[in-house]
Amino acid sequence: MKEKTGVIMEKRRKHEQGFTLVSTLISLSLVLISLPLIYELLYEVKKISKLEITPYKFMLFIKEDIHRSEQLIAKDNKLYFYLSTDEIAVIEQYGDLIRRRVDNRGHEIYLRNIVKFETDNLDYGVKVRIRLKDGEKYEKVFKVD
Repeated sequence: MKEKTGVIMEKRRKHEQGFTLVSTLISLSLVLISLPLIYELLYEVKKISKLEITPYKFMLFIKEDIHRSEQLIAKDNKLYFYLSTDEIAVIEQYGDLIRRRVDNRGHEIYLRNIVKFETDNLDYGVKVRIRLKDGEKYEKVFKVD
């Protein structure tokens, strides 16, 4: 007699695993419930990642720099702070940004969307004016002792 060679196929229909309508509906409902939560999470992350300061906070940074510095000079629409560490910090407009640099190394961005940044020396301090792209104007006089 001749022996059969090859693969023997067995029917296993009773043990087959697959997706049922119930498991598909449950997973679909979980996805639909979590989508708004994921959207809110991404929106908050995007909002936090900008971390822009307001012009009011920018004015507070200038005030803090004045208190930390030994001398302040406003010249060519820039603020020069002579620090006690023999360094010079400069706040200036760079394109549509206002940045702070110390001894011409690196920079820290303080404000964005700036049209104009102006400074004036006064007898008793410094006047700073900012105009944003949306038309808002800010002006502050800093008294220096």
